[in-house]
Amino acid sequence: MSAADARVVWGFVGAGGVARRRMLPAVAGLPQVRVGAVMVREMARAEAIAAEFGADAAYDDVHAMLADPRLEAVYIATPPASHRALVEAAAAAGRHILLEKPMALTVADCEAMEQAAERAGVLLSVCFPMRHSAAMVRLRDWLLAGDLGDCTYLRAQMAKWYPLDAVLWRADPAQAGGGVVMDLGSHLLDLAVWLVGPLASVEAQVASRAWAVPVEDSALLALRFESGALGVLEMSFATAGNHTAVEVYGTHGTARQVDGGLWRSTPAGVEEVVLAEDDVYRLELLDFQQALRGGPPPRTSAADGRVNTHWLRQAYLSAARRGT
Repeated sequence: MSAADARVVWGFVGAGGVARRRMLPAVAGLPQVRVGAVMVREMARAEAIAAEFGADAAYDDVHAMLADPRLEAVYIATPPASHRALVEAAAAAGRHILLEKPMALTVADCEAMEQAAERAGVLLSVCFPMRHSAAMVRLRDWLLAGDLGDCTYLRAQMAKWYPLDAVLWRADPAQAGGGVVMDLGSHLLDLAVWLVGPLASVEAQVASRAWAVPVEDSALLALRFESGALGVLEMSFATAGNHTAVEVYGTHGTARQVDGGLWRSTPAGVEEVVLAEDDVYRLELLDFQQALRGGPPPRTSAADGRVNTHWLRQAYLSAARRGT
């Protein structure tokens, strides 16, 4: 199949946030991707983003954009509280949908979105870009092959300095559904399930250490997997620097990825694995496109997004029970 035959014309809804910072720079200019339209609520900003990334059209109204007959798919990167209405509108317009995480604020909204996509016969997938990291793919391959034995414990961390200004939607529980758990925690929960398997329970402690806003900026989640393995997820918007780590402990070996490096330790010794990482946003959009052109299903499904939302809600219920 030629690049022209594979090309998908996209509309970008909420193009001023993560779409502007990550997705549009990752895919603009690829021969198999056409930026057909961008949409934000102010036309001047929409036109500026369209000019920057060579989009065919700019919109300040999502319904007008969805009526654009050139579009085959849309990437939605708006606050989670808006996802259900936008997905239902996009599905009704016959557009395939790549949706930013977290999928929604409630499982009921996730189910409604899945049903809307099924009725319309369109593909719906949720963005969890860590599934496209070369290091995480290698970790998962080791686990599936039994190279580490039975997984007994997982630890994963995402921590950064991210001021939660009161004017930001991420600081508004009505729009975001919560703070760092909804944001970084959704990544880590999905990664934990993808690596180790289904969860049985999640317990949470949350804290607000740095920002005077009504959402948490730091949290710890304690996991129990259906397999019996345990895990802990650490996340914060209130730490100096930018820290990431994923550690997997098994009965035959351990593996850890820390700030870009990947190591495996077994009775045979310690091995450092050097991998070439590509842009995970580019990879997940191209993965979605391949599914549209007859390839395998996307690496992340709508059902994965629903499961993720379920465990996010369980984490907040746990924190509420603890009074944190």
